[in-house]
Amino acid sequence: MRTLYRRFYQDAGRGFTDNEFRQVCEETAGVPLNEIFDYVYTVKQPDYARYLAYAGLSIDQQPAPANAGKPTASFRITININSTPLQKSILQSWLGN
Repeated sequence: MRTLYRRFYQDAGRGFTDNEFRQVCEETAGVPLNEIFDYVYTVKQPDYARYLAYAGLSIDQQPAPANAGKPTASFRITININSTPLQKSILQSWLGN
C-alpha cells in the first residue's frame, strides 16, 4: 500500500489502475500472482483445503441439500493435531500472534 501511495498518489498525483495494482503486488511478491487474481476476477472457487493446509488446518465442507430453499452450505475448519512447526508458525502469523 505504501508503494502504491508513493508511486501513484505522491509521485504521479493520481490513483492507480487495476493493472497497476496487480503489477505492484507481483513486484512485491517477487512472483506472478495469476492464480490469486483468477479468484479476484472470476467466480472460480478457491481450493480452500490446499490453502488452509499451509497453516495445519482442515476443512470439511457440506454442500447444501438439493431441495434447500436457498443456497446454503456448511463447513467446519479444524486444527490438525499433527501440524508441523512451520504450519503452526503460519497459523500464528494468520492469527496475529
